[in-house]
Formats: sequence, C-alpha cells, structure tokens
Amino acid sequence: MARDFVFVWQPNSDFPKAYVDGLLARFAADGPFIEDWRCATGQTQPGDNAYVFGQGTAHRCIFAVGTVAGPLKPRQPDVAYRYLPVQIEMIADPDVGGLIDPAAIRTLGDGALKSIRQSGVSLAAPIARGLDRLLASRPILEPAVVDPVAEVLVSETPEMRLHRRLERNPAAARAAKSWHGCRCQACGFDFEQAYGDLGSDFIEVHHLKPLGTLPRNQTTVLNVVTDFAVLCANCHCMIHRLPDPGDLAALRTIVRSQARHKT
Repeated sequence: MARDFVFVWQPNSDFPKAYVDGLLARFAADGPFIEDWRCATGQTQPGDNAYVFGQGTAHRCIFAVGTVAGPLKPRQPDVAYRYLPVQIEMIADPDVGGLIDPAAIRTLGDGALKSIRQSGVSLAAPIARGLDRLLASRPILEPAVVDPVAEVLVSETPEMRLHRRLERNPAAARAAKSWHGCRCQACGFDFEQAYGDLGSDFIEVHHLKPLGTLPRNQTTVLNVVTDFAVLCANCHCMIHRLPDPGDLAALRTIVRSQARHKT
C-alpha cells in the first residue's frame, strides 16, 4: 500500500521562486513530469504519495502533489543532499496559496505540518487523507484541445482521445478516488475485498461530463465531485456502450435489474 511523504521547498539562492516558476511553466506546457527532489530519508518506495510543502511565511502551502517515481539516487560528490525522482501530477503557484493554502491546512489541526523540517519525511495517514479531501474539493483544470496521440487507434475521434486523456490524468484520478473512494459506483465491486493488498487503492476513473459541452480552444474547469465517477473495469466498459456514457444512473439501473433477475 502506498505511503505518504512530504517534500519541502525552502526559497533560497539555490532554489529561488524562479525555480518554481520554471516548474509551473513546464507543467503548463507538458503536463505531469518528473523532477528530482531533495530527500533526507531513505524510506520511500516508488508509488508512494508525495506532497510538496512550501516553507516560509510567504509560501507556506501545499503547492504540488504527485508520486515517487523511482529509488533514492546515490549522493553526488560535493552535494549535501540526495535526490529522489518525483512525478509532479498537480501544481499551483505558491504565491497565490498553491493547491492547499494555509487556512485550509489549519482545518486539519493546529499542528498539521508545523513540525516538518526535512524533505522526504513520512506524513501521518490522517493528515495525508485530510490533504486528499482538500485536493478533491478543488476544480480540476484540463486543456480542451488534445494533440494527436500516437498510441491511439486512427479510427478514434478527437473526442475519444480527449476522454481518454481526462481519465488517465493522474491528478484527476487521485482526486476522484480520494472523494468517491475505491468501490465501484455502479455495481459495488471492491478490488481490495476481492484481491487483498494487490487490489488496494485500485479503481478506474470515468469522466461523466458530456464532451459536447466542453468549449474548444480554452481551459475547461472540471469538478471532481460531479464530473467523475469511479468504476470497476467491467462497468467502465459497459458505460461506454450506453447511448450516453455519462449516465451513471442508467448503468446502475441495469446492474440492479440484472441482479434481481438472478435471485
């Protein structure tokens, strides 16, 4: 099961605000990316959750989240820190409160994150789940125009490419699972109950908002509560066969009707 770690950014001559501005520009251009981050411990494993915390009075917020992308790198000569690859999946400018601003962090308790002094230390599970709930309450921004993707079938429409990109977005999936949980919203299947630790924290994320309503050539605001659902693989396939793949209620009705016929 993935654990939770917090990484810090302390503005200084080595890592000024311009460094973070570069990360913001990189994300805006390319989407999720991997960045080496200072790490004072060797406790992390690939797949662990990462929360990036800005220190100092001007930037005290969670401004990026992601996952550990690989093992801790060997210490380099004349370098005081070791570095860890972290995939950045969501990021926002700490100058304007980041992803989770100080006021929101305080709702988790007076001591939340106050004791964080080193980068790469473990985060208490209740605090991490509280951060996830706060993230899930934020709108998700997605570009409404998608360039052709090499691995998709030529016969797929641009709308299908957009839909797949939305569902595969790690930040959207993480926020949706944090809000909706990991039990299928159509049939109730729970991967962890069926497969134990192998199925822990696994579910597929489905985009409900009709793509025809999304504006072209501009950013679209998506709400993780109303615009996404979590589904098992079977129900995810079946909802795409409905006349309206956003009609979760119709899929639930079919599932319940078939269950009654079996009894």
